[in-house]
Amino acid sequence: MPTRKTREIRTPHHPHDRYARNILQNRELATDLIRLSLPARILETIDLDSLTPGKESFIDEQMAEHFLDICYTGQLKDGERLRVNILFEHKSTDPDTPVYHQLLRYIVQINSYELHQRNAASVTIPVLLYQGDKPFRKELAKDIYRRYSSDYLQFVPHFDYIVTDVNDMTTREYARLVSRLTYLFIEVLLCGRNPSLILEKWEEIIIFVTENESSDAVVHLFKCTALYFASISENFKTRLHNNMAYEAETPFEKFVEETFTKENIPYIRQRIADVKKLREERAKGIAEGTAKGIAEGTVKGKETTIRTFLAKMHDMPDEEVAILFDVTPEYIRDLREKM
Repeated sequence: MPTRKTREIRTPHHPHDRYARNILQNRELATDLIRLSLPARILETIDLDSLTPGKESFIDEQMAEHFLDICYTGQLKDGERLRVNILFEHKSTDPDTPVYHQLLRYIVQINSYELHQRNAASVTIPVLLYQGDKPFRKELAKDIYRRYSSDYLQFVPHFDYIVTDVNDMTTREYARLVSRLTYLFIEVLLCGRNPSLILEKWEEIIIFVTENESSDAVVHLFKCTALYFASISENFKTRLHNNMAYEAETPFEKFVEETFTKENIPYIRQRIADVKKLREERAKGIAEGTAKGIAEGTVKGKETTIRTFLAKMHDMPDEEVAILFDVTPEYIRDLREKM
């Protein structure tokens, strides 16, 4: 039998996996992702209000790097009160081996645990949240065992699974309809593949958090996203450090946990607004100075001027720089890559 572990014992190795795992531990956010992922005909039969997070993790020696603690169990709406499990698996890259076998191991371990507890077997719906930058290759039993005839395929376990690809434009559009929080979660995962977009997306999250009711789910997303962005972008971490002026010796995780609370949202909003205003005033002064230099012939060419500005204001978002110099954000991004 698989051994039982508490969820605190093991954590994913990669920041992308850790972020997805932490986000989905919030029931409201997980339920929204279920609404985004499952077909309508299935959603209509599940009592979403009955969904509760699983309390167990199942691992064995072969699955030492895989995690099964993001699993929600709920009831169907029919009179028999049949149980269904929604299993979340996250991939930040295109896996080298079929994810089918990994999901199969999860399903078998869930059923084995139910048997051990003398519970009736329940149905598990695997949902793969995919964040990779390459198209995902979905493989089912018929694909993996395609060399075998139907006489042999009857002995192979068959099941389907759902792929929610954050790169899919349809997924992103539907996420906005499900909830603004779900949309931001999907967008943050996209930033994980393109860190140059982090500062722009953080500004959007700040606006959302400070202009909307600060529910537990909102604050949870806020905290998790701050930690995630800091883990993949040193520039973001430094900028947040300077904006909030927290003590350097304070561990970043502790700073986020203590500062990013529902009660502190007004303070965070005002603090960031003040810093942004000072940065804009400074940027305006530098821009006016460089413009004057061009007029006096001390600086040659607009591109040289912008390069000089970017060297001094390297953490300023591309959109703000573009407005100052009347160019496109794409132009600024291209120029940064050349520097």
